[in-house]
Amino acid sequence: MTKHSKIIFKLALISLLTSLRIVSGAQENIVDKLLAYKKILDKNPIEKIHIHTNQPFYMAYDTLWFKAYALNANLNRPSTASKSLTVDLIDPDGKIIRQAKVKLNVGLADGYLTLSDSLKTGNYILRAYTNLMRNYGSNFYYRRSFRIKNRPDETQRLSKQTTSLTCFPEGGDLVTGLKSRVAFKAIGANGLGVNVSGTIIDDKGKTVSTITSEHLGMGRFEFIPEPGRRYFAEIFENQKQRFQLPDSKPNGYIMEVNSSTDSLQLRITWSPELSNESLLTLIGAQDGITRYVAKVNPSENVFITSIPKTKFYTGIVQFTLFGADGLPVAERLSFCNNHDLLKIEAEIKSAYNKKDPVTFPVNLKNTDGKADIGSLSISVYNESIYASDDDDETSIYSDLLLTTDLRGYIEKPGYYFGKADEKNRARNLDNLLLTQGWRRFSWRDKLSKNLPGISNTETIDNETMGKVTLASGKPYVNGDVTLFQSGLTKNILQTKTDTAGNFIFKELNIIDTANFVISTNTAKEKKNYKIQVFGLEDNQEEITRPDQRQEVNIMTDSLSAENKKLDDLYLKSKGISLAQINIIAKKATPVKESANLNGPDKADAIVLAKDLETTHDLSTYLINNINGLKTFEGKIYSREFPDPGQKIPPPPLPMMVIFDGISVDQESFSISDINPNDVQSVEVLKGTSSALYNTAYGVLIITSKKGKNHSNDALSKTTKGIYPFSVLGYQTWKEFYSPAYDVKNISNKDLRKAVYWNPHVITSTDKKTEISFFNSDYTGKYKIVIEGINADGQIGRAVYNFEVK
Repeated sequence: MTKHSKIIFKLALISLLTSLRIVSGAQENIVDKLLAYKKILDKNPIEKIHIHTNQPFYMAYDTLWFKAYALNANLNRPSTASKSLTVDLIDPDGKIIRQAKVKLNVGLADGYLTLSDSLKTGNYILRAYTNLMRNYGSNFYYRRSFRIKNRPDETQRLSKQTTSLTCFPEGGDLVTGLKSRVAFKAIGANGLGVNVSGTIIDDKGKTVSTITSEHLGMGRFEFIPEPGRRYFAEIFENQKQRFQLPDSKPNGYIMEVNSSTDSLQLRITWSPELSNESLLTLIGAQDGITRYVAKVNPSENVFITSIPKTKFYTGIVQFTLFGADGLPVAERLSFCNNHDLLKIEAEIKSAYNKKDPVTFPVNLKNTDGKADIGSLSISVYNESIYASDDDDETSIYSDLLLTTDLRGYIEKPGYYFGKADEKNRARNLDNLLLTQGWRRFSWRDKLSKNLPGISNTETIDNETMGKVTLASGKPYVNGDVTLFQSGLTKNILQTKTDTAGNFIFKELNIIDTANFVISTNTAKEKKNYKIQVFGLEDNQEEITRPDQRQEVNIMTDSLSAENKKLDDLYLKSKGISLAQINIIAKKATPVKESANLNGPDKADAIVLAKDLETTHDLSTYLINNINGLKTFEGKIYSREFPDPGQKIPPPPLPMMVIFDGISVDQESFSISDINPNDVQSVEVLKGTSSALYNTAYGVLIITSKKGKNHSNDALSKTTKGIYPFSVLGYQTWKEFYSPAYDVKNISNKDLRKAVYWNPHVITSTDKKTEISFFNSDYTGKYKIVIEGINADGQIGRAVYNFEVK
């Protein structure tokens, strides 16, 4: 769809929506809500994410490299609405164990997640979202399941015994007396499709149809429900099983959608009893954007239309029929294929030797066959070790054109955009849309209830804003506010509040996890004021645990004896015992999230939360229980303070206090103000133990129960004029290791299995882009995966292979 045609289409759509206002009140309400929702989307567009990783799955000690592609679904172009992307790694228990924040530049970003050697084998979820996506709920987040293995010899054996079969009437309902197309899906105990065959019978045992799976347990059949009858599917895999179909409605609507070369054909029928109903409204939408609207007159008995595919982008179209009461009465998903994907070309030799240089040109062509400017990401890995089927892998096609619009696990998503089984692929894709049973966008939610409220725009980047109020609730006007920042960037900044009590700190340069303490205290006065920091709202969406039943890219061992020897060397370099194939155990530490530069537990004395359960004053407890600590004028010292009037030697300084990684001054920070119930640990450093802190007067390292990850917790509520919090800043840049061999006969073994990753490949219109890297010592089949996008939002993917001998 060209830019000119997009403008014409938008004008035509607005005109059509406006013209529909002449219909009934319920219909006018639908049109008004469609227009209101469109205004929300224009200002706060829905975004879709794809993440290209350098491998399809990982070992526990690998690094996961990724490139993110963010699209504005309204325009089907790279998004400029969001400036940052958060990427989470969720473990099999449903906990976020790694997190990265990367900066989006015209909808593109790249980064990495380091996988520790303690991760257990299982299915993990890679989740990504922008702050704008939070407005529409976690169902709009990017999710991808993949497998991490901790030990090379682990295998997973999953049963495929049939456990369930579900039927899905086209359009939503079975209607008595109307011919219905019904899709079905049979799944095994592992959640994967199982091919079955059987019959459809009624409650009197009469056979009305037969069923046979066509692909991954999915298929379809047709029949006409009779009044008063119930229907069942009987299958005969291993043993006879019976599953009841949904009950048929006495009156209703049937929506049938078929796809031809250049159009989508709709046929809507309904019960004769509904022929006197008021006008209905049919809409065709993509990502919540209405792209087709029509009136349906029930007095005409049938509605038939052919919609040119040029009205839609390539991807899923959601057709919804709204009844006279303004509620949806039938719905159907269909896939629109305009055959407008980019073509990525590369010239690659079929075979190389170990450590050989590999050089090849890459060219990107648009749908007109002309060279185009685009951004690509390229990964190269040993497929003999990371064996996978292209059908199993997620891709830029499956993510942006399919799975982002559906919820749940999509088995073999790559199949629907591959080259195999071209004759049946479109029908099997249609069966998938019929049987998925749920889509992330619901008109019933969006139009029958309140329109979504927009509360999230962008997270904290390089500035922090907030508000200070007095105990009475009135604003703290023209007051002093101090910010302490630690991490890769260290700052102590001061500002004043305005007439509303608001404050702002700019140019903070937040990198990785930055820890902050905001204080209204001064050396002369401690102010018990309430401090609020904007943009720290917790993401409260429920995290879905990865389904461990599903077989997500099972990893195989290296095939050749030579590769197995390299595996042994690689595992030994990672500290893995080859005899037992176990990760070498690491001593557990009782001190969590410690900021101790000497290392956790490396202290002269340690106080844990269990030690403080009965105390009411932290300062008093430390003085009474830690040898050598003294107190004077409310401050804690590790040395005796001289008597009043004594001039020689000079008085010592108070102990340095590190509070959740932030250095704070006891002149404005009283340890007695800290609630002992909120403390996880206190590490006491005296003498040489405090040398790394450049002080001879000792250090108190206090870690709250939420440590570095806490924000807006009980500690900020009980400590006077103190607000500690942390912010996930942009990830520091890191380069993928790719050696250059300038000499022959290198003796060191190259143990890389993933040999190349480049997320910054830019193509041009006047010349081909050259890619170069060196092979490792692993032999076998290598896979090259290239994905990318151009400025018009068109996407492409190419896969190549070569052999290393």
